[in-house]
Amino acid sequence: MASTWIWRGSYDRLERITYPERQEHTSGERNGMPLHMESWTAVKAGDAVIAWSEAHSIDSGRFPGIWVLNVNGAIAARMSDEEKQRIWRRTGLCGGAPIESERLYLVSVVHLEPVDMKRIDSQGRALGGKPQLRAEHGDPAGRNRPSKYEIAERASGAAGGGAGLEARTERSDLAVSKNEQVERASRAASEGEALEARAERSDLAVSKNERVERASRAASEGAALEARAERSDLAVSKNERVERASRAASEGAALEARAERSDLAVSKNERVERASRAASEGAALEARDVVGQSIGRWPEDPALRRVVRTAVQALYALGLDIGEVEVALGGDGRTSVRAAWPRLRETRLEAVSLRRFAAWYAAARAEAVDRRMLIGADPEFVLVTPSGKVASASRFFGAGVGGAAGADALVVGRRLLFPVAELRPEPADDPAALAANVRRLMLRAAARISDPALRWAAGAMPVPGLSLGGHIHLSGTPLTSRLLRLLDSCTAFPFALIEDPAGRARRPRYGTLGDFRQQPHGGFEYRTLPSWLISPAAAKAAFALALLCAREALALPYIPALEERYVEAYYTGDRLELAVCLEGVAASISATASYPGLAPFIEPLFDAARRGATWDESSDIRAKWRIPTP
Repeated sequence: MASTWIWRGSYDRLERITYPERQEHTSGERNGMPLHMESWTAVKAGDAVIAWSEAHSIDSGRFPGIWVLNVNGAIAARMSDEEKQRIWRRTGLCGGAPIESERLYLVSVVHLEPVDMKRIDSQGRALGGKPQLRAEHGDPAGRNRPSKYEIAERASGAAGGGAGLEARTERSDLAVSKNEQVERASRAASEGEALEARAERSDLAVSKNERVERASRAASEGAALEARAERSDLAVSKNERVERASRAASEGAALEARAERSDLAVSKNERVERASRAASEGAALEARDVVGQSIGRWPEDPALRRVVRTAVQALYALGLDIGEVEVALGGDGRTSVRAAWPRLRETRLEAVSLRRFAAWYAAARAEAVDRRMLIGADPEFVLVTPSGKVASASRFFGAGVGGAAGADALVVGRRLLFPVAELRPEPADDPAALAANVRRLMLRAAARISDPALRWAAGAMPVPGLSLGGHIHLSGTPLTSRLLRLLDSCTAFPFALIEDPAGRARRPRYGTLGDFRQQPHGGFEYRTLPSWLISPAAAKAAFALALLCAREALALPYIPALEERYVEAYYTGDRLELAVCLEGVAASISATASYPGLAPFIEPLFDAARRGATWDESSDIRAKWRIPTP
């Protein structure tokens, strides 16, 4: 199981983060608990190391195959406020017109996640008020379910400690089993809420005869299914219950006591089966829930969600994964970054958050081993008239039509328009297969676009002022900031070298490095790339590079997206400077195990970048995709 370590400046004393039950802190140096210190040589491939020193920069070269977080922590700590503001202005996170009626917030972030959010005054002092972080992402009803870190912490603790029973009991925090729901509903209907409440408080106090009588009443009322569940689930012998209670008492097993209270309706055989599955599979179900939810507890208010997104982007732009950000929110809904720094200032928040991250990472790594990795996409193209104007895609696909091919929305002023066409192909596990799915949708779209005079255009900005994107979807791999920076380095940088020079105007509003969005299918969407529909070769190169980054996320040592010179070159369109990192990227990806199978799709793109070739956004993309024209 993958471990997470804290590096505080000494390679001889790395602290392993542990997360057993009831342990509230991670650092023995701060709370008097035993230390878990070892030399850097104890860190294994697949582990994570958090650079937690503002005085010393970590040597990532000592940790091959290891995810190093906050690698730029010491650099960011030494940056002046002016340097940080310059970086944020470059990415559109501050600057512009002054914000009026602003409110200030302090957001604490641990790896793309908000772990705390407070309203503060101009001096940085916390103001009173209700908690800002309440609901989980994708939970519009505001249910306060456990975050991915809490779920993973429980699941990993169960798998690592052999506590299979607790691991399955924790699953009931997310969803009560079907049998349990049926049983509870039956009891409520036949006996009333009062009897159910008493039974829930003390399952052991109800005799076997009372249980049989209760099941019989349910059967007499027509609830045969519930009766069978009641008899089979509750017919645990007295000796078995005494033995279980004795074992809990003799071992001081608070864990078992909690399981008895929260999972009363589960039979002994079901408990044994759950424990066995947890021990043999390492709590795979819980891990799947963790990987599928990359966002923890986010605020419900859309304006506050923008504040959190701004904070996450501000740290990412500084090369940080963990830290705190002050963000101003204006009365018009605009946000602006005011300040940021690495690490978390509250000791307890830091300790608990890092422990939860360690639990999530261990579970995510264990689960990702057996998952099938898929790649999908939703590229955009635009229909251009002979006079150079845009023909709205909604003419042919309808406004906001979903499905495999449709029109994408764009806000112009205060109007919602649908000028851009979007394809949504079925995902695949191979670049060629996904490209074939894309072409199939283009043929379908051609059957609906009846005007023969229209040109199909793609790229970054084929029409002045209208940006297009070629979003990549990945599932079967955990979303990490390391993977995002690899996608920036190995995909966005090479594409910036071959795109039309006019495409630089797309940034920073679009094409921001590390731009991502969680997806309902459990994966995520990488949104930085321009529309690679410009040609099948560009599309396959984008798919292959994204797959390679996901498969080899810990094997790729070179990440130029963490170097300021290359990031600056990307945003300013300095091709000469950006091209300096191309050979390093090529050498890094070619040394991986996945490269031979993907090389036929990748090498044409790198060859074009070396030649200084750029794509032509004035051409009709149907020619290269072999789509018949009227």
